[in-house]
Amino acid sequence: MINKPFWLSESSLGYDQKQQYPSLTSKESADVCVIGGGLIGTFIAYWLSELNVSVILLEKDVLAGAASGRNTGFILPGTVEHFNRAVTLYGEEKADSIWRFTEKNYKQILDISHEEKMDYDIQENGSLILAGSEQEHKELKESISFLKRLGIDAEWWSKAFVEKQIGTDQLFGAIKTKVGAGIQPVKLVNELSRINHGRGISIYEKSPVAEIKEYESNSLKIMTDQGSVDCSMAVVSANAYTSHILNSFSDLIFPFQGQAFVTDPVSVPLFHEVIYANFGFEYWRQLKDGRLMVGGFREKDPKKGEGFSTDINIDLIHGLYDYFNQLFPQAGHPSISHYWAGTMGFSQDGLPIVGNTHMPHCFVCGGFTGHGLGFASAIGEMTAHLIVNGKADDSNLFHISRFN
Repeated sequence: MINKPFWLSESSLGYDQKQQYPSLTSKESADVCVIGGGLIGTFIAYWLSELNVSVILLEKDVLAGAASGRNTGFILPGTVEHFNRAVTLYGEEKADSIWRFTEKNYKQILDISHEEKMDYDIQENGSLILAGSEQEHKELKESISFLKRLGIDAEWWSKAFVEKQIGTDQLFGAIKTKVGAGIQPVKLVNELSRINHGRGISIYEKSPVAEIKEYESNSLKIMTDQGSVDCSMAVVSANAYTSHILNSFSDLIFPFQGQAFVTDPVSVPLFHEVIYANFGFEYWRQLKDGRLMVGGFREKDPKKGEGFSTDINIDLIHGLYDYFNQLFPQAGHPSISHYWAGTMGFSQDGLPIVGNTHMPHCFVCGGFTGHGLGFASAIGEMTAHLIVNGKADDSNLFHISRFN
């Protein structure tokens, strides 16, 4: 077993993810500085370039080296909550709008991929939300009723049909959506960064931001250890690490740890979809080469995964492995090849946060609560329009002003 994120490793990429672009060692300038070289920052930079502004992107380590390279690569519709809970939390109209927004995001990612001829091992097989208990079964039945009434494309799978389709009798039913895919997220970041660089965006890795200074002339200076960027606007897209740059966000975006592993290839095809179970606490998929990727068990951690640590809890990994093999003994107990942990950014209300900080010319985009890929492109476009035009479609869904 290798204690290393699979997506960042030679086993997945053909090489270990390493620095591809220089570090910032000089004084530079641009219209907008994007801080964070993961999925969100890379998409924001892409959409800013569509608006014909000059962009510099700063990444503290290597591209996709944090949560973007440590997730399980799910593009999902909706929020972290089952749809019935989203309706209770946000109201039916807003829950519907958020779902449509994530459908838009999915289509955008596919369209950009085809237009730019990007390859990141996508598996377009939809998603499954599985009921792991009678209570969850009840909630998913409520959810499918809402979804059907709103005209959202989703179907119900009975317990018997779940057993027939994925070969386990220990689950109680499921919602299947056509929107949903599994990808190699590091390849997506690398491909999109290649396109951004070709458009003239300057990318700097291993360039952690030490300070953001505001000037009376309505401009900003972004300070790194060895260089600086003068810019008219900036956006912090550091997700869980937002508070490391902007202290005022420590009460809005919280760090939580997630654990995952991937196995050696399994010859038996078990399922095609990306799968969430147990209210999203456990999740899994099968890769193109037959490997099984499984994440979760945060709820079994005495600390509930709170904090910035990426240290492995090997007991949780073993527990997660046993849980999965109990559900799917036909997998044959394959060996774990890689295991790892990553830090996710959870927001106060479970929804992404977009908008101005206490500095009018400094924006933030973060707090994805484990669903970054479900929002990445569409929220990148929204953020770009807010920065450049001061307004954007659907920005009311996620704007930071809701916390005022």
